[in-house]
Amino acid sequence: MISRAQFTTVAWLRWRAFRNGLRSRRGKAEAFSGIFMLILMLMFGFGPSIGYAFGSYYAISHHEPRMLAIFFWITFFYWQLVPTIAISVSDVFDTTSFLRFPVSLSTYYALWLAFGSLDPALIVPTLWLFGIFCGVAFANPLLIPWTLLVLAAFAVSNLILSRMIIAYVERWMAKRKTREIVGALLAFSGVGFQLIIRGVERVAPHNLNSPLYLTLTSLQQSLPPGAAANSLTSGLPHSLGYFAILCAYIAVFGVILAFRLSGQYRGENFSEAAAKTKVEKRPIERHRGWLALPDPVGAVFEKEVRTLAGTQQIWLVLLSPFIMLLIFGTIGSGHNNSFTRSHWTLPLGAAYGLLSLSSYFCNSFSGEQGGIQFLYLAPVRFREIMIGKNLAHGLLASLQFLLFAVALSFFAPPSPAMFALTLAAMTFAVFANLCAGNLLSFYFPRKVDFSRLNQKGSSATGLFMLGIQIATIAVATPIFLAAFYFHSDWIAVLGFVILALIAYVLYRTLLNSVDSVALAKRESLISELTKAA
Repeated sequence: MISRAQFTTVAWLRWRAFRNGLRSRRGKAEAFSGIFMLILMLMFGFGPSIGYAFGSYYAISHHEPRMLAIFFWITFFYWQLVPTIAISVSDVFDTTSFLRFPVSLSTYYALWLAFGSLDPALIVPTLWLFGIFCGVAFANPLLIPWTLLVLAAFAVSNLILSRMIIAYVERWMAKRKTREIVGALLAFSGVGFQLIIRGVERVAPHNLNSPLYLTLTSLQQSLPPGAAANSLTSGLPHSLGYFAILCAYIAVFGVILAFRLSGQYRGENFSEAAAKTKVEKRPIERHRGWLALPDPVGAVFEKEVRTLAGTQQIWLVLLSPFIMLLIFGTIGSGHNNSFTRSHWTLPLGAAYGLLSLSSYFCNSFSGEQGGIQFLYLAPVRFREIMIGKNLAHGLLASLQFLLFAVALSFFAPPSPAMFALTLAAMTFAVFANLCAGNLLSFYFPRKVDFSRLNQKGSSATGLFMLGIQIATIAVATPIFLAAFYFHSDWIAVLGFVILALIAYVLYRTLLNSVDSVALAKRESLISELTKAA
């Protein structure tokens, strides 16, 4: 039985934690970034919801269930994809912390659904469903109560399904073998999705009365989006049947999710720690090969490279521009594709790749966790620690850029001037991101568990990094315009070389003040990285 008192207590504690957090600068920044994201989501959801309203009005007035089903399918895919991605990169309340308290399984289930789904990204599909409701209400006011019931059932089915997917992916990410499989699937999902689209385009029937099209139409009617659409457009006997199908999906998704949460509730442990064995003494390796750099910078650099190389996320990030090139490079007719033949493909791909690495730049201590205490105890300056970490991040950016440039050369090799321009612009952007990232790593640290799907990053850090990217683009735009006006890429190369030198001087200046910043932020840094998940 769900306890109302426990729900009220948890809500009150969350509210008090939010209010107490506003006493610090970090809490105020987090609150401001949350409000900013909320406004963005409202703006993003309001515009399409108007189109949904007009489209739903037309579908109901002209008895077009296929048109209404399109709106439900778009909402369905958004609900399953975007919130999952948003949770994986944003600061989300860890609902497993409820297991520390004496709650029943039903209460934990309800708390897990309620507090795990408080995501600003869900505002968008909610507004879209509201648009559908307005369109149906204006088309046929008698359907208002029935529409509310159908839309509520559709929203609940999407909510439970999305939380079920997240729960099971986190379960798979807890084991190394399944984590590798999930990582591989994520790495090639973009290419696979594009190949599926290309295949569907070739075999898709152009005749709406063909057997294949009719089969697909009947199949989608038995799925949640199609069942919801037909519940609103069919007659009374059939609409009740489709609504029963929608309710059956809710029950099935709920049972599967309950099975997963019951494992968490019983305290399951997926530790892969091997049994205790006799430790074999081996001599300490003094030579690091190509990783050799003067200590202590070399030790930090080697540790960062080996740590990042062992995570699935970094390989996804490194391959993201390459995957983007494959996706857009296969659109069109081979090598005549306008994207791959564009003069600006190399800088666009490099900018996209650097943007995907920004989360690593601004959270340099994410993987330290309890080890941050040893960095404070070691007789090493934080200036040298940050140099080692920055070298590892610079290596990632360089490797990503080279992979993309080599892949692009198979489609359309960039000119020497464009290659030099992109390299100079990348150098400037990397130093600019390192300047901001080093400071944000101390002021807004966040611990990361690489075995969990929901990597909790600071929303304030994301907002600041967004501002850095906008400022970088604003500074670079006049240089690109000058190159375009004078029809010479070498002018832009000279401009970015000057900017890179200025960014390097600023980087060295900020690097000299890192020790004082680390001393001033030692309590908040240690408490954040050592606290329980």
